[in-house]
Amino acid sequence: MHLEPPYPAYGKALANGSAELTCITRVVHEGEVVTETSVPLLYEGGKLVSETPNPIIWHDHGADWGEHPGFLELDIQTENGDTSIQDYIGPVAYATYYAPGRKAVFADAPLKYASPPTIAQIAEYGRFVEGQAIARIHRSRDYGESIALINPYRRPILATLAGHDGHKLPRLKVPPYACRILRINDMLSPEEAEWVGHVQITANNRVVLYDIKHSLADPTLFSHFEHLDPFRADPTHLPAFKWLRISIGKFLAKRGIYFRPSY
Repeated sequence: MHLEPPYPAYGKALANGSAELTCITRVVHEGEVVTETSVPLLYEGGKLVSETPNPIIWHDHGADWGEHPGFLELDIQTENGDTSIQDYIGPVAYATYYAPGRKAVFADAPLKYASPPTIAQIAEYGRFVEGQAIARIHRSRDYGESIALINPYRRPILATLAGHDGHKLPRLKVPPYACRILRINDMLSPEEAEWVGHVQITANNRVVLYDIKHSLADPTLFSHFEHLDPFRADPTHLPAFKWLRISIGKFLAKRGIYFRPSY
């Protein structure tokens, strides 16, 4: 894996543009931190003035780790507990996963904490819910698909995968600081040669999810690697008067007329 965090962009998330940060990289497998490195970052006036760190390279451990993969965690911290960060969403960084003779895939890392859609979702429904719009299994064409579950938290997580048509996998327990894989084809009967549909994963706590499209015969041959979409708790309707105010505002804005509140 090759990852170049957007170090220059971190300066835009600082309250006054200046701070001392530490970038910590951890590789975790089955509850243990395998490696941990850190580099200092110094920002002045919103710009990185210290030396730009080298890209993060994470080598394959599949042969040693077996069926349960590990995960890499990128942790940006302020020095001495300084609260100089004003934007906790932060810039997005895509990692490249590649190997000789294999297709390269890209993926961005979700937030471990402070994800607004996740917070709103659990507050509204009391459960974590994410879905994959299109999943496809085709035995003769060697289409396989799986969901990777990463638990970077202190407590175990119980997760369930269900299809739109009643197909379902048994509930899975993901230990703390560990990863597990749900094979979508495992919810099909031997007589089912093909399945296309939507899948949804529910859990008792947030869990990091990725959809992996791969060879059914050899699941290590990836063709796609992407995060899932949260089931959002946004309101599906508005009070009539609020809808009218928004519509009038959009109508006037298109004509260059803006209103700002006066205090």
